[in-house]
Amino acid sequence: MVSDLLNELKCEIYRIGYRENRHIGESKDENLVVSLCYLSLLFCIQSDRPKEFIWPIMELSRNWKMQDQSFAGLIKNNDWVRACTGASLSSLDNTNLGEVLYSTKYSIYGAAADCASYLLHIKHRRDNGEELTSFKLKLANLAESLDGIIVRDEIIDIRQEVPPSDYKPDGPIRWVHPIVPSDD
Repeated sequence: MVSDLLNELKCEIYRIGYRENRHIGESKDENLVVSLCYLSLLFCIQSDRPKEFIWPIMELSRNWKMQDQSFAGLIKNNDWVRACTGASLSSLDNTNLGEVLYSTKYSIYGAAADCASYLLHIKHRRDNGEELTSFKLKLANLAESLDGIIVRDEIIDIRQEVPPSDYKPDGPIRWVHPIVPSDD
């Protein structure tokens, strides 16, 4: 089983998502949401693995041009900003981050990520009280075998307000706040 293989290889699972709300749900810009998820994953990895070299492997989607702009474009633009303005002005330290590699469902990386993601999705639905078929309940129970290798697994309700004064940014983006009046 894929869950056994992931455990045996001591793979680490990072899963960050955002619940649709008036801030995200109103956005019809898929690129914005995909970029938000990817940036949050990078922030999580950066805080958990500050000294190790990271080489992201992402599944190639049907909309690969938008995906490449969201993933590789984010890293490329951050490299450019850091080179022009200095490292201290960028909130993302990508000095230990390699270029994004793409995989498909036909590779072991893509298949493993797909299976783990689906199992965690079904478990999340079960844990939130959704009624599931007996087959999906078995899958949700199987997802518990991944608990030992999950580093982060969150579905976030993003909030549009200034974060509390004692907030220490660590991991995914949780708040956005208006910069100009038209952002409300």
